[in-house]
Amino acid sequence: MSILLTMRKEDEIRRAKNVVVFGLPISVKELSKKRQHEDIANVEELFESLRIDRRIILKANRIRPKSDELKNTPVIVTLSRESDRILVLKMAKKLKFSSKFASKEQFRKN
Repeated sequence: MSILLTMRKEDEIRRAKNVVVFGLPISVKELSKKRQHEDIANVEELFESLRIDRRIILKANRIRPKSDELKNTPVIVTLSRESDRILVLKMAKKLKFSSKFASKEQFRKN
């Protein structure tokens, strides 16, 4: 197998554990570590509302805006397993009937 195909396959395996979350409020904290902790706390709160164990979250990184403006950008959440990703996508449908609403764009497959 060529190196390009191997790299592509590794990338697909890595992305299979990711969920992209749209609409989380952007932090106004000065330090990037504090902003990242706030993003993780927001994702954990969202997962708790879905009754999903927050321990499946490995990391959560907000995508940088293309310019310096404070634009609300999506958060990429890396989960421990691909099956956890499937569970999150299934449970996200329950948000339609709660005070926290998730449209199809908030939880979409990569």
